[in-house]
Amino acid sequence: MSEDFISYTTKKIIDKNKSLKSLNLSPDKVLSLLDIDLNKLYNIQVEFEENKTKVYFDKEGSPYTRVDKEQFIQYTKSEEENERLQAIQNLLASIEDLQQYYHVYKGDLQRVTSNAVRWDMRTSQWIINPQYFK
Repeated sequence: MSEDFISYTTKKIIDKNKSLKSLNLSPDKVLSLLDIDLNKLYNIQVEFEENKTKVYFDKEGSPYTRVDKEQFIQYTKSEEENERLQAIQNLLASIEDLQQYYHVYKGDLQRVTSNAVRWDMRTSQWIINPQYFK
């Protein structure tokens, strides 16, 4: 087992190019001759080492992490914000009802509402802009 991504990858490259191995070249020279730049891999290694997230394993051995949802939850802070949120929710419910009779271009709603709400095409969900509730 290698100590990091760079040494593992370098070893695999040298093993794959056995003809260069017989020339008794340093690993850096081999990488240079093959014009292989491992800087991106180095950056990934640094990011990996800086990640201090604890990994848990379930009964089947699949890895997972625990996330504190509270840091991602945002609450309204005043009656005015509650009213704004209710107005947005009423608009979205009306649009969903309207779709029974007409085609609604959901992507245009972001512009129409000054970015208060947008349609996420990837997840097919409405997203309310939290900037309006700070």
